[in-house]
Amino acid sequence: MSVPIPTKAHSSDDAIENAVDWVRLNSRPVSIGAVIVVLAIGGAYLYRASERTKEARAEKAYFDAQRSVQAGNLPLAQSDLEKMLPRYLGTQSGTLAAMLLAQVHYQQGKFAEGIKVLTSASVSAPETMAASVQALMGAGYTDMQQYADAAKAYEKAATITRMPGEQESYHAEAARAWTLAGNKAEAIRLWKLVAGNPESNRVAEARVRLGELEATASK
Repeated sequence: MSVPIPTKAHSSDDAIENAVDWVRLNSRPVSIGAVIVVLAIGGAYLYRASERTKEARAEKAYFDAQRSVQAGNLPLAQSDLEKMLPRYLGTQSGTLAAMLLAQVHYQQGKFAEGIKVLTSASVSAPETMAASVQALMGAGYTDMQQYADAAKAYEKAATITRMPGEQESYHAEAARAWTLAGNKAEAIRLWKLVAGNPESNRVAEARVRLGELEATASK
């Protein structure tokens, strides 16, 4: 008699259940190690499923808050974002929510509050978003006229990002902030980094800024 061909593959849940049933029913002794492997596979699958569910909920909450911002209802957006952050910080959408909440604070002139949100988010931000969080902190410090702190935030963003174009952009922002902070030596150092890359689209600006800074430094 031919063996029936299943019309669809078993799900991971079915596979785990079947494995556990086999361990329970098989008459031969089964090593503890084999049981641990089965349970580990099941735990990993359930964890991934939980994380996907969490990210989906975080994404929905983020877009709901984003619509409030686009409608100009900043108080509602702030309320929605503040409610979702404790639950979803560390997810991609949760980090986006933290950045959006910081911008909501910035728009209301509450730069310290925005930076506080970003500082908290930076601890668990996904690697791909960590540089953007630091750069947004730099923007907040710049608006507060805390230029040295802004420069440090931009430089940290430059060390985190793996994209050369972004790195040069952050170096340029840091150089501008150091200039405003009165630290010409640091500004010159960073502009030289940018100018040293002939393929950079910021070479022309870097050379102009270097000329200006070196001229004033020699006086």
